[in-house]
Amino acid sequence: MALTRKRIHVDVDLVDPPERVDVYRTARRGLSSDDQRQELQRRWEHWRGVFAVDGEPDNLGDRLVVLSASTSLEVYLASDSVWWTDRSRAYRETPEDDGVPEDLEAVRLAETYIAETFQPALDLSTVSVGEQVAATSQGPRDAPRSDRLGVAVTLRPTLSDRPIFGPGAKVRVLFTDSSRPADVAYFSRQVEHEGEVEAVHPYQALERLIGDRRFAEALAAGLEFHVRRFEFGYYSAPPDMFQQFLVPVYLAEGDLERSQLDADVFRLYVPAVDIDARSMKALGVRANPTVRSTFTSF
Repeated sequence: MALTRKRIHVDVDLVDPPERVDVYRTARRGLSSDDQRQELQRRWEHWRGVFAVDGEPDNLGDRLVVLSASTSLEVYLASDSVWWTDRSRAYRETPEDDGVPEDLEAVRLAETYIAETFQPALDLSTVSVGEQVAATSQGPRDAPRSDRLGVAVTLRPTLSDRPIFGPGAKVRVLFTDSSRPADVAYFSRQVEHEGEVEAVHPYQALERLIGDRRFAEALAAGLEFHVRRFEFGYYSAPPDMFQQFLVPVYLAEGDLERSQLDADVFRLYVPAVDIDARSMKALGVRANPTVRSTFTSF
């Protein structure tokens, strides 16, 4: 049943989480700084071979990067993430001769490519299929012609059959033809099961959401919040940020009524477990929700 309290409306059903939820620790927690750098170099050598990238990388501290007119490759220090682009094909302004694959074919191609290229295999679910389109015209009086330049398949990993939210957990593959990808973003962290903890009930999480300062200020201004999505999962920080644990969270998405902005929307994460501030700091859970509060996504 949807929940309404004052001017906060929860327009989705709330499902009870399991009494105990799994907690995961990232697998690279025990490496020294030197070991991390050596591991980064090892992964760089691997991926430069996979994507056939020439040239020595620039060391930006949090990643190794090669950027040229034809290609780019980024390998990240803090996570098991890599981002490669064939710039000559990904940024085309006209379609390739072979044509762009249809959506279902693009999903099949992406799943096959990911399975053959990345190990260990992730448990992935398809999130979205988008396209790149260019509109051109021969003159100011001519109707523009739309050309489909590419199709991008985005997939999200899961843990314990729960989604992983955030910028550090997604796989996106762009195709401009059916032969090979033109852009591959693989953002992920290898994790190990650390145990179980008691979950915060959704109603308790909503109470904390309502008590958030940003909500209180907007409510005082007469705005009304509609929560259109409320889901249980895990949060993964950006690929260039260190994160020792994936802490369970509730994702709250929605919009504001009576706002002067047509696109006044919010995406907030509420901790789904109780960890005191000292333990949170000791565990190194950075870029995760702070205790008993919410934070906005990147």
